[in-house]
Amino acid sequence: MEKLLVENVAPNIRASNTHLQTFSFTKVDLGEKPLRILGVKVHAGATKQQILLDLTLSYVGDIQIDVEVKKFFCKAGVKGMQVRPSWPPTHVGGVGAVPGQRWH
Repeated sequence: MEKLLVENVAPNIRASNTHLQTFSFTKVDLGEKPLRILGVKVHAGATKQQILLDLTLSYVGDIQIDVEVKKFFCKAGVKGMQVRPSWPPTHVGGVGAVPGQRWH
């Protein structure tokens, strides 16, 4: 995850705004607490080769991510994060795959 943030996310942030040209991640620690799967629902897809999985996830973790913008002597960070299911359920995102093909 640190490699993804440093090599992909940080350059995109730096390119998005001239004031963020010196943006960098100074610390990436995903902590020790794992993501929890609270529920799984399986649905038929649009074709016989598809299935849809609805996952209910919970994350109350000890993540720590620090960032810095050297040009403005600005430091910020995240220490701890909570992601819990809500009611009514909301769609956050998705990942698609078809057997025999690569993940999207």
